[in-house]
Amino acid sequence: ARGPPLNTPRGGMTTGPAPHAVPMPVDVLHGLPRHTVIGESVYAPRITPFVQAAIEHPAGAMQVIDGTRLFVEQAASQFELWTGSPAPRGLFARIASESSPS
Repeated sequence: ARGPPLNTPRGGMTTGPAPHAVPMPVDVLHGLPRHTVIGESVYAPRITPFVQAAIEHPAGAMQVIDGTRLFVEQAASQFELWTGSPAPRGLFARIASESSPS
């Protein structure tokens, strides 16, 4: 079984070694149903070419888990594992959003 596309590049980050790289070709989205969940690990910029292609998919916008959301959920899970307390997801999301270049 094939899982949903998850773009986990070494390039594509605004502050990374190859900021203009598009590691996963957007044509990988062609032929996938609209209800496909797309994951993107790049969080700067928030809207990557891969995310944009999923939003503009011919069958309709796909559900996108962008890099900022992935980053926040990873931080929240780590916080909860280490502290045993609920993570302040709203705070994490606000800090990530304010800190990330658009």
